Amino acid sequence: MKGDRTIHPRVLDYAYTGTDVLYKEFHISQQGYSDEQVEDSRAQYGKNILSGRASDTVLYRLRRAFINPFSIILFVLAAISLVTDVFLASNFSRNFTTVTLIVSMLLISGVVRFTQELRAKRVADHLTKMIASNVLVLRNGQWVRLPSTQLVVGDTVRLVAGDRVPADLRLTDVKDLFVSQSVLTGESTILEKHAKTLSQGTARSYAEYSNLAFMGSSVIGGTGEGVVLAVGPDTVYGGFSSSETSRNNRFDRGANSIARVLIHFMVALVPVVFIACGATKGNWLSAFLFALSVAVGLTPELLPMVINACLAKGSSAMGKKQTVVKNINAMQGFGSMDVLCVDKTGTLTGDRIALEYYMDVLGNESQQVLDFAYLNSLYHTGVRNHLDDAILTCRNMPGHGDHFQALEEEFIAKPRKWDASSVGNFMLWIGPTSSIFDFTTYLFMYFVFCPMFISGGVLFNDLPAHFSGAELALMQAKYIGLFQAGWFVESMWSQTLVIHMIRTPKLPFLQSRASAPLTLLTLTGITVLTVIPFTPLGAALGFVALPAAYFAYLIPCILLYMILATSLKKAYVRHYGELL
Repeated sequence: MKGDRTIHPRVLDYAYTGTDVLYKEFHISQQGYSDEQVEDSRAQYGKNILSGRASDTVLYRLRRAFINPFSIILFVLAAISLVTDVFLASNFSRNFTTVTLIVSMLLISGVVRFTQELRAKRVADHLTKMIASNVLVLRNGQWVRLPSTQLVVGDTVRLVAGDRVPADLRLTDVKDLFVSQSVLTGESTILEKHAKTLSQGTARSYAEYSNLAFMGSSVIGGTGEGVVLAVGPDTVYGGFSSSETSRNNRFDRGANSIARVLIHFMVALVPVVFIACGATKGNWLSAFLFALSVAVGLTPELLPMVINACLAKGSSAMGKKQTVVKNINAMQGFGSMDVLCVDKTGTLTGDRIALEYYMDVLGNESQQVLDFAYLNSLYHTGVRNHLDDAILTCRNMPGHGDHFQALEEEFIAKPRKWDASSVGNFMLWIGPTSSIFDFTTYLFMYFVFCPMFISGGVLFNDLPAHFSGAELALMQAKYIGLFQAGWFVESMWSQTLVIHMIRTPKLPFLQSRASAPLTLLTLTGITVLTVIPFTPLGAALGFVALPAAYFAYLIPCILLYMILATSLKKAYVRHYGELL
């Protein structure tokens, strides 16, 4: 591994410079640094704190939980709905439902994510404190033990067996000093260190800088002293940490792509709806408000909550396996991996490796592969490492059981990446399906059902010609209440059952059944939502209890919707080759 590019130039310079020059240029006396020199050095070279850890605060996690592209869209739509449905609406039509739902979804989604990540942060912080290193430092003529975070460039430190190197050091005095740099290189080879000045051009990797000790390395044996030359983000280890924390992962890119799809649909549809309504009705303010309501309707308010709930559930499951997930977005990464390369050096584990499987290039278990590996590990002339020990141990063990488990559903048969590129096409194919039945329900409730059960065959627009005064107001309220209740129940049934339609390319309920929790949840949701118009809550929302005859329309309507959605889904799969 090439090391020069990640080692700070100051550290490189003094690897090729004698210690007398080092002491002179950093004004290091036999007494070590004074308090005044410490403050000056900290102001000039910075603190010994990694940037990623310094920024990982509760406030940062709170901001990440609530501020993201999708949440911003929902927040803007909630503000728009507040203006259109509350501030600009009359007392009769004022409705807080949309605002309340969107804000509730935002809060629940953010709280679920924040709570899970905060729990993981506390565990991680506890582990960090357990392994936080103190180091012997020469200050004001005395060797004192201080937290490694208080080190500054120019400090003289002493290392003994069991210590973790607290910064990038130029070694000045050693005695049989051996260290492991596995945290940087992934190799468990033990390296001997010395204090001699290197010749120019002789070192090309971390292992070859034999007079330097890098942050994070473990002292295996011996003792040594050195001068701190780089701290915090200037260290090799700090450079790795900074690049990792700034990386935008695939999940973030996928979530952002969904937000872009929604924005594109809004930009395309909202102006069309606005112009069409304004030109036909002549009321441009009303057209504007209706166009904004279309934007609200295009947005799946439940999506952030569902995503964060799923990620949090996965994170909780990993926690039961003694795994700390600091960022729950990483859960999607676990599901999209083909090969997982794990730590083999003992940095996080017990420094022991167990060989479980030995397979040929076709993925079949092969005793011959194990035999060849055994011969190589037994007779090679290099330094034996942990991989060799694992192979030699496994060769002498009895047969191994099969730990693989067949997965029946094709959708999870292989790792899948978070990819929103097909969402737009899927929306265009499947989205209008529910609109067909929404329009059908609108026409049925307005022209057939409400006149039949409320006004004796009179349409809503004709009510003023047949009724007046309080009777007219009561008749209009009942007409609106029954209409909204019927449309509400039909919409909730279709939008809840569509989960089963699109979760699998197969026929739902017949060829593929959802898990028991999902089935129970959807049935419970349908039941609760259907009952609402019959409760005081429904009355408060302006609903009217639905007659039993309504369900004679609802059930065939939903069955037809499911058949059409399934047919379009099959056609979509034939056209694009996969569901999503």
